[in-house]
Amino acid sequence: MVDDIQPDAAAELVCTWCSAPLGSPDLARCPSCGAILHGDLAEPLPGVTAVDAAALVRGMIAAVKIPITAKMRLGWDDDNLTAPDLARVLEDAGVAAIFVHGRTRAQGFSGTVNLAGIRAVVAAVKSIPVIGNGDVTTPEAAKHMLEETGCAGVSIGRGAFYDPWIFRRTNHLLRTGELLPEPDFAERLRVLQPKVAAA
Repeated sequence: MVDDIQPDAAAELVCTWCSAPLGSPDLARCPSCGAILHGDLAEPLPGVTAVDAAALVRGMIAAVKIPITAKMRLGWDDDNLTAPDLARVLEDAGVAAIFVHGRTRAQGFSGTVNLAGIRAVVAAVKSIPVIGNGDVTTPEAAKHMLEETGCAGVSIGRGAFYDPWIFRRTNHLLRTGELLPEPDFAERLRVLQPKVAAA
């Protein structure tokens, strides 16, 4: 375990991918090759490059008869926004679409979505659709993401947990410009009753 490593031993830690000295058991990423480290640092996750990802995608495309898509974040952190470059490489490899979450890996789900980052991915590809994701919790947020980024669509995740009607309401807003009211108590109860009865 990382916690069991003594200070003298930490100075001897090396990345198993590039053999660079790590110096600290608290690193999450090798400062030399960028490999993502986990567990006890003895075995980092593969430092997958865009070339590796493209090779993987080409293999998947060759192996199946359905379209292959890719989902990514904007990058590791604000200093490493790699999504536009990766999207270009994956498009050249043959992916049918790119889904991009507008946060970095370092952000997790904190902060707000970077719409300019999603827009950069849209601008990076030649012809495949880019679908934006993140912070789409209302129909207005979906419309705003589409307008600000130029993405071909939005992917709604956590927003559907809070509001299962978001899909109908968003579709209506985009088609008509009219925002439907949130469902009233009677509608919420109607949907909830079968779930409670089944429990």
